[in-house]
Amino acid sequence: MKTIILDQKTLFYASSEEKERHTVKQVGQVFISENEPRNTLLDRFDLLRAGARENLDFLRKNGYRVLLHTDLTIRDTKALLANAVLEHAVSEVITTRSIRDKLDGIVWGKDDEDLALAVFEDAKLIQIAQEAGLPTAAIVRDRREGKNFATLHIDEYDEIDDAVYQAEVIFKIAFAIANKPGCRIVGLDGMDLVGKAFFAHKLVAFLRALGVSGKILKLSDFKNPVEVTYAGEDIVEAYYFHAFNCNKLIEEILEPIRSEGVIDKTLIYFSEESGPVGRERQYKIDKNDICILEGVHMYREPLIDYFDMKIYLFMDGQEAKHRALVRDIYSGNEPLADEYEKKQLPAQKMYSSRYSPIDLSDFAVDNTQYRRPYIV
Repeated sequence: MKTIILDQKTLFYASSEEKERHTVKQVGQVFISENEPRNTLLDRFDLLRAGARENLDFLRKNGYRVLLHTDLTIRDTKALLANAVLEHAVSEVITTRSIRDKLDGIVWGKDDEDLALAVFEDAKLIQIAQEAGLPTAAIVRDRREGKNFATLHIDEYDEIDDAVYQAEVIFKIAFAIANKPGCRIVGLDGMDLVGKAFFAHKLVAFLRALGVSGKILKLSDFKNPVEVTYAGEDIVEAYYFHAFNCNKLIEEILEPIRSEGVIDKTLIYFSEESGPVGRERQYKIDKNDICILEGVHMYREPLIDYFDMKIYLFMDGQEAKHRALVRDIYSGNEPLADEYEKKQLPAQKMYSSRYSPIDLSDFAVDNTQYRRPYIV
């Protein structure tokens, strides 16, 4: 059975004063229609946070049992729930004194539907959950708080459903990887800006929660120098055929993993930051590590046969253009949206029409709404 552990503070304000500070004040007289939904009226007379009732309803419909941690007494917490007419929505209330033992006793991961997720704002509670081997979602309302050790992150209390959407997708894939005999190299393919880096780090975090070590490798570390990439060809075809030195990746990384199982070497890589000379990077893969190779246009020769499992992330064209524009706005660097539309998008269309990566993949994930990805 799926389990989610919440904190009382994710559902309730600590006081009416705190609720007042977070409530939008209306000017003038407010008239309440007799047809106004009952839930709206109820929320005005309790300390329930906005969206909490909807999130609990979402969890119930999706088969989760809800455990609620509280720093109040169990009696007072149940009174809060009863006052909000939500006592049916919580399976068990857990005190701070017993939280560690309770989390240690949660068994999960028996199959790809058997997910457990702890959603907390407090860093100490997140740490306790991770020490118990549970995936976690940290509520990070201030990016300076530094809760990077959590498995997932959300911005507000009313985004618990977003965390669940992400957790279910990534856990399902991590479970498949962890339980596939001999799985050493996993491909994570998708066009630029689709969210591969975020997805790869979360995948490694879920693998860790399942007791498996994951390491991230990047095809972009094996870019060809500019003079090789754009030697006298159309910009789209040049990027598609010559952007990456796949033979070097195979010889230095993929073949050694297959034949020896381990790697410990320093290589020169090229990127926009490295310049024409390149920079050094250390690669260390142990015999029990699963390698997540992140890149573009990988499910074709010469790389496709090296993957023990293939994941493909995609998004619609309009979202791709939007992300390129947003990147330009926030990076402050030379605008790249025009190049993205003239080079990356046509190259991706060429790749998709020739190889149909959705069909070639073990898991194809629509990441158009990156807060709510889904497996197609």
